Amino acid sequence: MTMTKKQQRKEMNKTSFGEYFDNQHDAIVKAMQNKNKQLNVEWMEAHEKREQLKDYNHRMSIRNPVDTHKI
Repeated sequence: MTMTKKQQRKEMNKTSFGEYFDNQHDAIVKAMQNKNKQLNVEWMEAHEKREQLKDYNHRMSIRNPVDTHKI
């Protein structure tokens, strides 16, 4: 995999604290990115469900309107 120029600059400017700590840091960063992706997917699924429910409720209110004058 080839790195972009931005990634190459980032690697060149990166301070090394030893192979062990660099590997730990990279693993933590990757785990956080995966968690962020997971949370985003879960939020999107919940958002789509809310939108479907809102659309369903809207269609039902058009089909069966509530007459407020009878109350």
